[in-house]
Amino acid sequence: MKQRMFDILLSKKKFSYNVVTHIRKYYGRQVYSKGKRLVREVAMFSKKYDKDRKEYVRKVEKAAMEKRRCIEESKEVLRQKRKFEYLLSQTELFSQFMLGKKDIGSFEKKDGDNEFVALSEKFKKAASKAIEEKSGVSGGKKGDNKRNVTD
Repeated sequence: MKQRMFDILLSKKKFSYNVVTHIRKYYGRQVYSKGKRLVREVAMFSKKYDKDRKEYVRKVEKAAMEKRRCIEESKEVLRQKRKFEYLLSQTELFSQFMLGKKDIGSFEKKDGDNEFVALSEKFKKAASKAIEEKSGVSGGKKGDNKRNVTD
């Protein structure tokens, strides 16, 4: 009977040892797999966060660049407008100067005077055309806005 009790006790110890070993392996694997999964999830979140942050920074930089480009374009338009107005005023001054020279008539006629008169006429036409374009008035013919309707 003692032997039997001893065998039972020994089998219980073996069984408990096997149970403990099995549980340690199971939970050990479970902790390892959970840790591995957590590390993977944290890495994925970090990558996604970095990607979103880069995209946001890229959008902000693009918007700033677009704004700078618009400002530069508006400055260029204003510069071109001032340049055009300056050239227009210089052309008007020159044409008035040439008209004044033509009106004086006190100088003797030379071979180059015909060139001056032609040049003066050119500048006069260019100045009047520029003034018309600036003010929005066109010097079209009288019948331009009428339709030709044939019955």
